[in-house]
Amino acid sequence: MKYLQIMKTAMRRGGMLVLFAAALLTTFHSISGVSAQDITKWLYEQKEENNNRLIEKLSRFIPSSKHEYDEAEKEKLLNNVMKEYNLKAVKVTATGYTAGAESTGKNKNHPAFGIT
Repeated sequence: MKYLQIMKTAMRRGGMLVLFAAALLTTFHSISGVSAQDITKWLYEQKEENNNRLIEKLSRFIPSSKHEYDEAEKEKLLNNVMKEYNLKAVKVTATGYTAGAESTGKNKNHPAFGIT
């Protein structure tokens, strides 16, 4: 019985929250003329713009025939990008495996070949 009362209360509160959010968006739209679709489009454009800026900055680290950066320049550019985008460097250890005999010890005749 107590469980049903909790569920009823939760459903009521959830429904009120949905109605409140809808009313808030409708009011915002009627006052500003900006729809939720416009906001979504703007956020997507901002994300794309930030990604393009980041790609542009990181592309400096890709060797090209136009200009070669020395290690000091690369380190300075990388530090600037990391600072601007609030990135942190961490050391990791990566181990690579294949499905082949060199990693699994199984050859093509083994019944579990290809299962890792």
